[in-house]
Amino acid sequence: MVMNFRMLSDRDLIAQVYCCTTSTELEMDLIRRLEAALDRFQNQDEELKHYHSKLSEALAKTTQVLSSC
Repeated sequence: MVMNFRMLSDRDLIAQVYCCTTSTELEMDLIRRLEAALDRFQNQDEELKHYHSKLSEALAKTTQVLSSC
């Protein structure tokens, strides 16, 4: 069965490589590094969403105070 790897998500592609018993140590190391980079990117994305939420709350409060003046 031929797989279209372009259709896989990053995580699914990583899972496919982990399942492949013919991967070399270098390939496995590169995959581990890619997985770690994806985790860092996801964490940064979550931190940015949290920061954006806090800024939005502060802006809403500031707007409320200014409009009551």
